[in-house]
Amino acid sequence: RPCRINVLSRGGVRARFFLRWRTFRWLLQRARQRTGSGNLHAAVVQDGDQVVGWYLYHLERDQMATVLQVVAEADAVRPVLEQLFSQASHHGAMAVTGRAEPRYLQALSDSYCVFHRRGPWVLVNARQPALLRSFETGDVWFSRLDGEWCLAF
Repeated sequence: RPCRINVLSRGGVRARFFLRWRTFRWLLQRARQRTGSGNLHAAVVQDGDQVVGWYLYHLERDQMATVLQVVAEADAVRPVLEQLFSQASHHGAMAVTGRAEPRYLQALSDSYCVFHRRGPWVLVNARQPALLRSFETGDVWFSRLDGEWCLAF
């Protein structure tokens, strides 16, 4: 059964995520079982009773925190990132790495993050031009949790 979650504001329009809990639990289980190991960490960020974001990261044995997913309300990006960085540091991470969402670039830059253009890369093929345009414009929500990361090729 799908669950609708309203989380992001973009140009005054709230984005809606439709999750199938069974699929999401399966993705989390795959991330927990990833070979090469380390531990999966996850947190929901709240402002009072309101959920304003969440994040998932995998803390590797080499003390690198690989971010799998970050979701935040437009006005809560900075607090969500601050909590992510703080928790990763508290658990022993020497660095946090992951795919930068264009909508978070300003907050990441303000947090003195370093950017580079090393992989992993994404290859997208779509028969529907509108779907391909969504990837090109950044309107698609796509994280490492959605890709092949947890399969550990």
